[in-house]
Amino acid sequence: MKARHHQNISRFDHKRYHAWVVRIQRPGRLVVRYVADRKHGGRIKALAAAIAFRDSTLEKLPPLVFVMRRYIHNKTGIIGVIVQVNRIRQGVYRSYVASWPDPSGRRRTRTFGFTKYGKDRAFELAVKARRQGLAHLYRTAPKTRPLNRSRPSLHSD
Repeated sequence: MKARHHQNISRFDHKRYHAWVVRIQRPGRLVVRYVADRKHGGRIKALAAAIAFRDSTLEKLPPLVFVMRRYIHNKTGIIGVIVQVNRIRQGVYRSYVASWPDPSGRRRTRTFGFTKYGKDRAFELAVKARRQGLAHLYRTAPKTRPLNRSRPSLHSD
């Protein structure tokens, strides 16, 4: 079988135990399942079972959303707000760019130019835009429960 990359699925081969491992992580939650070749009638059938398990689990879990909390190379002091420098033939244009993820997981940005708003006002507007975007994200994102190992898993064996 030709090796292909399957998201959240990896191969585990150790002596006499061969399986596919499905690993899905969300904030406060980790789902791990070993899908054994022997139990499913071979490597290909086990992979199909692992893909089916992964797909059904991803439907039940909230979507993955990345919100950066800190970044050491940030020069503005606010995560998600950067200084952008555009060099074109007419000159150099600087602006603050605010970015945040939207509820669907895509990256949203707003740009505030120094020439239009001034440096201080552009910074204030960029910080405000980022905070409003994150507030909207937190209002609309589904709530997840913290990891509790005593609770039964989503799928029982």
